[in-house]
Order: sequence, then C-alpha cells, then structure tokens
Amino acid sequence: MSSSRARAPDLTFPVSLFPRRLVRPRPIRKAFMSSIFSGRTWTALGLILCAGLAQADATLERINERHKVSVGVLLSGPPFGTIDPATGDHQGYNVELSKELAKRLSVDLETVSVLAPNRVQFLQQGKVDLLIANMEWTPERGQLLGSVPTPFYRVGGTAAVLKDSKITRWEDLKGQPVC
Repeated sequence: MSSSRARAPDLTFPVSLFPRRLVRPRPIRKAFMSSIFSGRTWTALGLILCAGLAQADATLERINERHKVSVGVLLSGPPFGTIDPATGDHQGYNVELSKELAKRLSVDLETVSVLAPNRVQFLQQGKVDLLIANMEWTPERGQLLGSVPTPFYRVGGTAAVLKDSKITRWEDLKGQPVC
C-alpha cells in the first residue's frame, strides 16, 4: 500500500563544531548526561569554585558553616534550565550540575533563579554562592568578577544535511547556499 504523503528525507545532524567534522548524533539524553558527569565538567566546576583563592576560601567557609550551597541558575529554557509547571521545581542541565556539586560537597542545595541582567549582581551581593549559568566571557566581566570563569559547556554551530549529501566536513559548506 502506497502513501500519498511525501516522506521526510533522512538527515544527519552533527553534535557540535568540536571536533570540526560532521558526525552521527548520539542519543540526546545519553550525550547530555555524559557531558554533565564528564571529568572536564567537574574540573571546570572545581576551578570556578576555587577562582580567586581568598574569595573562594571565604565562599567555601560560608557554604560549610551553613551546610548549604546557594547556586544561581538560569531557567530560560531547555536543556539548561526550566521550571516544572506541575511541581514548580527547577530542572535542567544547570540544576543537575548544581545537585551533583552539592552532593560532592555534602551540603544541602538551594537553587536561585537568576536572569541574565541580575546574575552577576546576585553573586556580588552574596545572594548566591556561585553561578552555573550560560554567560559569554568578556574582559570587562573578568575584571568585574575578579576571575576568568572556566567554561563547562561549549556552544557551536550545527548543520543538517541530507544523508546522501557530499558534505562531510565544515569546509565543504564553503561557497554553498546555507539557510
């Protein structure tokens, strides 16, 4: 029996610009969870927590005294952060990183919803102990924060091409129409 509906073409989606080649996708949840718990992620978080030794010592001391870490998280949309409409709970990548950090510090967790315009101010005012949030680093922000944050996630471009396309590397897109 034939269908009158047109069949969607098979597509290949690269995971990211790193490495700079087109690759087959991994299941999103598996890739997402493996990136959360990678060694590089925890190294980066450790460096974020320890940035600026005097400030980090004071922050860690405050966390240990309260037995609680207060983490500012952006809840601007999946996969990084959202609010579950049924429960009001914070969820997403930033929240999962926060939970694991609190677990490894053996303290309770308080996630605080921050917005792009107020996240740095919340940190400076002590409303949060640290931030796990998307933020582009600039020299001005580095001076304002007193440190250079270590990235825990890289954002790159993505290209979708037909499965039988001759485009296999980013360089193959040069001179090609892209929409």
